[in-house]
Amino acid sequence: ELLTGALDVLILRGRSTSHSRFMFHALLLALLLHASAGANIGSKIGFSVDTEGAAAEIRRQVEASRAPAAEPELVVPPPADGDAIAPRRSPRLALTAGTPLVGGAAVLACRWLLSARLEARLESAWRELQGAAGAPGKPGLPAAPSGLRARRSLLLRLQQRLEAVVKLKPKYGALELALPAGLWSKDEEELAAAERALEERTAACGVLLDLHERLGQSPPLGFRAWPLADLEARAAELREKMPQLRKVAALSAQIGQPRLDMSIAAWSAEKLEAHAASLAARVAAARARKEKEELLGKVEAALWRKDRSAEPPMGLSTMSTSELREVLAALEAPAAKAPKQGDP
Repeated sequence: ELLTGALDVLILRGRSTSHSRFMFHALLLALLLHASAGANIGSKIGFSVDTEGAAAEIRRQVEASRAPAAEPELVVPPPADGDAIAPRRSPRLALTAGTPLVGGAAVLACRWLLSARLEARLESAWRELQGAAGAPGKPGLPAAPSGLRARRSLLLRLQQRLEAVVKLKPKYGALELALPAGLWSKDEEELAAAERALEERTAACGVLLDLHERLGQSPPLGFRAWPLADLEARAAELREKMPQLRKVAALSAQIGQPRLDMSIAAWSAEKLEAHAASLAARVAAARARKEKEELLGKVEAALWRKDRSAEPPMGLSTMSTSELREVLAALEAPAAKAPKQGDP
């Protein structure tokens, strides 16, 4: 537990690269020293990538080192006069007590390597997320959290954010919207809220497009980029005044104006009815004018067939439609036969 705490302070939470390198070289030096003492490191420390198993092995070896061990009987030669007896330490006891230090060094080295690898993967994940969100190479990446578990959790969340951003990109394109500048820095909840907002805008755009198709009109340019409130307000106006607008659209098409100015959707129902009445009068006048022009042409053709050298009368164009019908009927009527001699 002491070694693990030291690792968190010196390596995981350290901001200096030189400190981390010094710690790593110190750990390697401890391993080399133990190997030179004749200890079998592989069998002593049970090296594995699993840090929890290594920590358990260290605790077991610490408890074993603390248990009283029977020291071998030492044969001490009689000391000379004036010489003090120097105590000797058992080599077996020295190796056993040094084993937890080497095991802890191995755990520290393993955790340091895992931490460095996770930090590199986090930086790569941030860069990939920035590229997907349309902000490649933007500086100011968040610092990696301390602790292996926190770094693994953040890496998983970054992968989920990347998937969410990839799903959002075509939705922004369909609505003719640019990707937000800070899309890469949004968390999972913010990305989910953005997706819901885009779905609402897409549905509102579909409703507005359907209403314009019912009127036979094209939707306004750039309507997909309108705020959601404007889309819903325009759809409500079109639904409320659909009968008047369809009547206006039909009358406008008859006078050669098939495309409406859709700003009239904001007019009141009474104003739309008055506008429709004026359009109906214009349609009637256009029909009468067309009918008169057709009758005038027919009369001139009948006069030409009757006398090709004669000029049409001067006041022919000033006649009304009814008068032109009478003249045309007289010209097209068969000529009366002259009576024979001797007929009463």
